[in-house]
Order: sequence, then structure tokens, then C-alpha cells
Amino acid sequence: MWRQLAAQFYAPDKPWVLANTIEYFILNEVEELTIYQVEELIKLLKKGCEASYIARYRDDIHGGLSPQRIRKIIEIYFEVLELNRRVESALRNVIPKVVGVGEKQEVRERLEYCQSVDEVSEIAREYGEGDGKSKAQIAREHGLEAPCRDVLNGKFVDMRKFTAHDQHFVHLAADIISKDENVKQAVIDMKFLLRRAECRAIELFGQNVERLFCQEGVHDKYVIALDPGSVIKAAFLDPEGNVVLKHEFYFSDESTFSRRAADKLKQWSQYTRDMGKCLVFAIGNGSNSRNTQVAVSKLIQSEQFPKEVDVAFCVVPEHGASKYSVSDAAVEEFGKNVDPKLISAASIGRRLIDPMSEYVKIDPENLGKGQYQHSTDSQLLQQKRVAVVRDRCSLNGTDLNLASKVLLSNISGLDATIAAEIVKYREKHGRFISRNELKRVPGIDAHVYQQCAGFLRVTRPDSSLLKKVPKNMEWNPLDETIIHPEDYTLATQLLKDVCLTVEDTKTLETILLDPDWYSSKELRIFKMLLNKQNLRPPPEMMAKVRNTNGLRVKEHFTGTVTNKTDFGIFVDIGVENDGFVHLSHFLPKVESENPKLTPQEFLKMIEELEVPSVGDQIEVVVERIDRKSHDDSIRISLQPMKKTR
Repeated sequence: MWRQLAAQFYAPDKPWVLANTIEYFILNEVEELTIYQVEELIKLLKKGCEASYIARYRDDIHGGLSPQRIRKIIEIYFEVLELNRRVESALRNVIPKVVGVGEKQEVRERLEYCQSVDEVSEIAREYGEGDGKSKAQIAREHGLEAPCRDVLNGKFVDMRKFTAHDQHFVHLAADIISKDENVKQAVIDMKFLLRRAECRAIELFGQNVERLFCQEGVHDKYVIALDPGSVIKAAFLDPEGNVVLKHEFYFSDESTFSRRAADKLKQWSQYTRDMGKCLVFAIGNGSNSRNTQVAVSKLIQSEQFPKEVDVAFCVVPEHGASKYSVSDAAVEEFGKNVDPKLISAASIGRRLIDPMSEYVKIDPENLGKGQYQHSTDSQLLQQKRVAVVRDRCSLNGTDLNLASKVLLSNISGLDATIAAEIVKYREKHGRFISRNELKRVPGIDAHVYQQCAGFLRVTRPDSSLLKKVPKNMEWNPLDETIIHPEDYTLATQLLKDVCLTVEDTKTLETILLDPDWYSSKELRIFKMLLNKQNLRPPPEMMAKVRNTNGLRVKEHFTGTVTNKTDFGIFVDIGVENDGFVHLSHFLPKVESENPKLTPQEFLKMIEELEVPSVGDQIEVVVERIDRKSHDDSIRISLQPMKKTR
């Protein structure tokens, strides 16, 4: 958590040694802030406030920055603290090794004005010898500079004379090359571009994972989840995601279920009919997915299911399901004796019912979202993963009485230990009556409560329970909203001013509020009372299978975006392969055929374009179909029905 990180880096015994302040570094990257706003944000970070809490409840300070921008500020904050720590260490360890007062001052200034940890490491390497001289300086004292420059200039040098100093020769050559202005600039440019590309890949990965967590679940339907393969593992789930039944199915031929498999599925559908619910097959998109879709489609088309049951199927991404099925978390949830394949099937089905609660169990690295993320710094990717998942779980919010331990541990202010205590409290005392009752859980002090309370909903308890609780633990209708407990008094008064109660918040939509009558904080309260989650629709429901053989150019489809990159988006249109929409279809028309854009301008332009994101459904038309006979592969080029710009 940020509080522990801040305590680690901002200990009193760590003086500020950099020439520039933290505010300087943040303002360089986040230009829309003022110096006052940055100073106030830094105060919140020192207190251990997290991005989601700051983004939603402290916009009085930052003026409405998105969670992504808040995360950027936090990343810079800790990067600069680490830079200061490294420079302070270098000043203690490197300066004493430097010979000469003038050179000491020069090295000190170079360190104090460093902009990155890489610069600090480079200076430290220059003075790696214990006697205060760089390795190149020692080589020069051995008289190696002239012959070394001759070698670098292509002249003949009898190297047998220098066999006793071969390593010194190498260090001196490296020093001469590294100090060449053209070489230095080339290395700087290369490092800068690689770092920028890596940061962009990690940022895009974070955006895609965040959108994945914003998908709406399928409600009030029973789900038969199928994990395809030579043997199909099946899990029958009720609308809440509980595993009712499980089984293994086989094919009688390539794309037809065996008689026993078909009978078992019809039996399960009868159970659905008796409960008066619809039925959805959630089919994983892994190996043999296509044949499984065809087999399910045959059953639907031949009317094998009860007429009273509305049956459809959809394809669900199964990335990471197999890895989760053999994890300790899966063993804790399902027990030691359950086949991992059946756990994988249950995970696929639950992704359809409650995407966020299920995806939070999967390492996002295994979700296959983004571009080149597997080639990036694994530590930076992990940090981005943790930050994005925590923010999205918090901002989506969850029911305090239903959330799993894993989901709770990803809520702002909480960790695995406190999440376990919450679950223990529920098991011992029953459901939480109110948000205020959280204060009774071990580990939840005033600060933790401040950070997490607004993201944990508590629905109205039964009237019988309300009679038994102390007055300070009573349920408040605002416990079901995203209003923070700190703002309950103000929210109640504002509703009273417009003659409404919390139950009447829908009526707020019809009331025109004069912004001149209310403060920015009061307007924010009204906005939160009207809060509507901007969730992406669930996967498309189908009854028939489409295939690439039947695709035609200019054919129209409604597709779902499965991945977004800086060069375009991948769209699932219900066939074996995702289609691809190139970024150029979303670019605005320009007067020049070759507009010159800097990398910063190009990235800013991409961010401003209305390019669909993961989970969005868009209308597309098939532009081109490329079939390659040598490996039976197919590439489908699509274009959007309407350009967004």
C-alpha cells in the first residue's frame, strides 16, 4: 500500500539532496496542475492515500483528474523518491573516491541534477575503483591512451606490448568511445526511445486491463461453462456463480456431442426450466473451441432443449484460467480434490456472470491484452498491474457482504490480511449491518476506514436485524451509494433542500440544478448520488455458428473489441479469428499527406481519438480476407461502419 511505501521512502533520516523538487518533476509531466495542487496532492500521498480515493473523493484538490493521471502522479512521486535515495547514496559513496576539489564539485553537481536512476548508475560506474580514479584514468596513467586511439582510428598497433594491460586497454577504449559526442547522443536517444516504448506498452496494457474489468455481467441466467479440448470439462452454474453440477463430455465425431453428453446437457436444461430461468453456454476460446461451438449450435438448432427455455451461447476468453486452476487460491476456493480442468470451466462461466470478481483472481499478465507487454520490465508491469486492478476494483465498488477475500484485498486501503479479517468477521457475526460496522474489524483504523469505506456497499438489512444493532452501527440508506461516510451529513442536507430522500435519487435526473447556487463539492455530491457505472456489454449471444468460409467482403457485423493497440484494434465477429481494424480508419483527415508529428504529438493524438476500447461493441464491415494456403491461416481486415472523426 502507498502508506507503507511513503513511510519507507520518506523516512526522516533521508535528506533531500536533488537540486530539483518533487513538484518540479510532477509539473514537468502533468502540465494541467498548478504548483498549489501538486503540493496538496503530495500531502495526501505522504498520508498514504491511494489513487482511487484521491480521484473520487478529493477532486476539490486536483480539479477532476482521471484515475490514470492520478496514477501517473503517484508513479512520478515514488520514482523521484527513489532517485533522491540513489543520489544520496552516490554522494556518500562516490564523492570520497573522486580526486581533486574541482572534480568533486563537478561530480556532486552532476549527481544533484540527475533526472533518472540510469544517470546516477552511469556516474557511479565512472568512479568504480576504490582509490578515487576511474578505470580509464588508471589506463591513461599506464600510457595507453595514444595506442588505444591509434587502434580506434584504424592504425596498426603491436598489441603484444600491452598483454599485461589488456583489461585496462578495454576500459580505456570504452571510455573514449562513450565520450564521443555522436556516440553519447545515439545511446541517449536509444535509451530514451526504448524507455518511452516500454512505458507506452505498459500504459496501454493497463488501459486494456482496466476496460476488461468494466464489463457488465450476465444476470438471472443459468450458465453451462465449457472448457474445450479433446475432453470437454463442464460446470453448471446458478445465476450467482455457484457450481451446481460438473461433468466431462466427449464428442462422437469432430463437432457433435456424444449421446450421453447431449442427454446430460438436456437434463441440465430441464433444471433451468423448472427454475424459470434462461440458459447460456459460456464456451472458452481455447483449443477445440470452434468444434464445441458447432456442437452446441447443433443442439440449439435441432431444438433439443425445452421450448420454455431460451438457450444461447457465447465465447468467453479463457486466458489465465488454466494457470488459476492450479494456484493456491483455487485450491483454497474449491478444495484439493477437484480436477483443475473443472476449476478452469467454472472460472470461464463466472467470467460471464461477474467479470470483475473473477478476473481479479487472474494475473493480468496472462490475459493477453496490450502490445509487447511480455518484452517490458516485469517489475514495472507488475506495479502497473497492481495499481490498475486496485483502482478499478475500488471505483467499480463491491458489496461488502458478498465480496470474496481476493476482491476485498484489492480495494483501496485494504490488503490480504485485512481482507481475511473481514471474511472472518462475516463468518463469526453474520452480514455487516452498516459501513460503520467495518470499524469493529481488526486492522481497520481511521485511515484504512477513510480509504475503503466509500467503495464498499452495504445493502438494506432485514428489518429483524435492524432492531438488534447499537445506534452508532445503524444502517444508513447512503451505505448503498458511493457517497463517502464523511459526506453523509452534507448529502442528507442537500437531498432535504430539494425535498428528496436517498430512495428518490432517480428523480434528481429531472431536476435542473443551478451550478451558481452550489459549491463544487455540493455539485460533486449530487453527481455521486446519480452515479451510473459505465460498463461494457457482455459478449454477444448466438444461436448459430459463423465461420470464415462463409465470410464475404462488404458483409456487416456487430463485433466486440478484444484488444487495443497503438496500431489498431482486434474485433471478435464470431468466427475463428479476430478481425483487425487499422488505426488509420480513426485518424482525422489532414491537408498534408505526410504530416510531421513528434512522438509526443502522435501519442496525444491517439489518446484524443475516439478509438473503441476492450469490451466495446462496434459495427464493422469486412474490408479484405487474406487466406494463406501454406499454413491455412486467415487474416480478416475490417473497417468501422462510421468513422468517429
